[in-house]
Amino acid sequence: MMQTIFGLTLPVTHFPIAPEQAHALADRIAATAVQVREGAPAAFAAGARLDAELYLGARRRRELRLPPSLERTCDDGARDLMRLTVSTPPLPKRAQLLVA
Repeated sequence: MMQTIFGLTLPVTHFPIAPEQAHALADRIAATAVQVREGAPAAFAAGARLDAELYLGARRRRELRLPPSLERTCDDGARDLMRLTVSTPPLPKRAQLLVA
């Protein structure tokens, strides 16, 4: 099973992901935090908050394991995004299809 967080498709696994993927994730989280800090549009900030929530939820459920050297970097970056976007309005819900 795969999950998409911060634009990266990552496996749901009980083993740490590859170091290259973990570095890419850390870079994406840091870049997103910089963009939000510099005044990104509300829609971008809301998407970043959603990604941070997905990331932290996956880490809490232990569906996303990282190499020990990058765990704290990614976790702190995601928590920083949550703090930066605390007053950002949520994204509107996508229209849902009704199936008869």
